[in-house]
Order: sequence, then C-alpha cells, then structure tokens
Amino acid sequence: MLAAAYTDVDGCETNRDLAFDVNCRGAVHVAQAARQHGSRLLFLSTDYVFDGNKDSPYTTNDPRAPRSVYGRSKADAEMQLAEILPPCCIVRTSWVFGTGGNVFQTRC
Repeated sequence: MLAAAYTDVDGCETNRDLAFDVNCRGAVHVAQAARQHGSRLLFLSTDYVFDGNKDSPYTTNDPRAPRSVYGRSKADAEMQLAEILPPCCIVRTSWVFGTGGNVFQTRC
C-alpha cells in the first residue's frame, strides 16, 4: 500500500497548484488506474472538507464546505473519485500520524 498527500495545511495556502496537483489530480490518476485494473481504492481525506461550524459530529451526508486550499483540494478529489470509481472508500480523518513526527510518514 502506498500513500501520498500534501498535508501541510498552511503550505497549501501559498502553494495552491502543488496542493491540487498532489491531493486532487494525483488521486484522480490513481483512481483511473484502479478502475482500469479492477482494483479497490481507499482514499484518506480530511475533516477540512467541512467548514467547522457544525455543533454536532459530521456525517457522510453533510455538505462539503471547505474553507482552505487544503480542504478544497481534498473535497474536489472526493467528488471526482466518486465519479471515476464509485465503489471507492473515502475515509475522513482529523489526524494521521507516523514515526516521522507531525507529518504522515509511515510505511505500510
């Protein structure tokens, strides 16, 4: 299993093109390859696809309303992946950690 994302939320604000290249377009390419080969896809998304204004837990049916470039890049990816590969699994998490510290740096 491989994972890739541009997870520097602040960095995404100043590097919009990189955020969308990695988080959205990269995920789209993976979904297209998965569809072509009959593979499954697990997409790690984020709670940043929401605006944070809800007073109760978000559900899978709540509308996306990202307030940051990072959130928009992941929300756009979610929408496109659902079209390309409808049976894909999208997991929204608020924090992923690994042995590398404050970034997603783990090997599976």
